[in-house]
Amino acid sequence: IARSATPQPTPTNDLPCNKAGAGVPFDITIPDDTTMYAGQEFTKTWRLVNRGSCKWTRLYKLVFFSQNSMSAQQEQFLSGEVLPGQAIDLSVSFYAPLSPGQYQSNWMLQDQDGNLFGIGFNADAPFYVKIIVTNNPTPTPTITLAPSPTP
Repeated sequence: IARSATPQPTPTNDLPCNKAGAGVPFDITIPDDTTMYAGQEFTKTWRLVNRGSCKWTRLYKLVFFSQNSMSAQQEQFLSGEVLPGQAIDLSVSFYAPLSPGQYQSNWMLQDQDGNLFGIGFNADAPFYVKIIVTNNPTPTPTITLAPSPTP
């Protein structure tokens, strides 16, 4: 019986192609557990570093991944190319939900072939914005007594 030769493994690059890392600082705006009023508009900005071996092109996208989208645009193309080792600041506009509580919106990057990637050792963890929503403060009415006209 003839046996086929075992194929030789092809050499691979040490770094995965698509991998993001947290920049310094990572949360440019809206630190975790920031308090927002119901319906308040806010913009979250993350700083990500290209920790992979491939250039991120303008065909790469920032995409909503899970939990609450908070009325954000679900995907947006990167504003420019990001070479390995370079950082990019990515911003998303959100609206705080109308009900009080804790909310989180998870995001990932997506390459031109639709592959999702993020941060963490295996580049599979999403990055996120996490807020606490409180009710809008109700202004206390100010009562001004007008003097009564005297006859």
